[in-house]
Amino acid sequence: MDAQNKATDARIIKAEVKAELKAAGVIDVDDALKLLDLSALTINGDGEVSGIDALIKAAKEGKAYLFADKSNTAIAGSRVPKPGPMSAKKAADMTQAEVDAEERALMAR
Repeated sequence: MDAQNKATDARIIKAEVKAELKAAGVIDVDDALKLLDLSALTINGDGEVSGIDALIKAAKEGKAYLFADKSNTAIAGSRVPKPGPMSAKKAADMTQAEVDAEERALMAR
């Protein structure tokens, strides 16, 4: 196989892996690609990339932090507050006590 075909195969493999990583729920596909070894992946006679399923399974087992937790849409344990009415005052115009009260109210939603 010549260099041009190898480069084309590498681009195809990378594109297929990106699509499969997104479908599998990877949080940051570009970071995941940097950590995964794509050298075992090949393009079979039908033009399909073989080995992606095993690669993703191994990544889920060994690098679970790359994947979003399906049971919780918050990332890294943070809690996203529900939207609510905005305060009429800007934070710069509030006293520290008012800022603290607004924060408590926001986090209680």
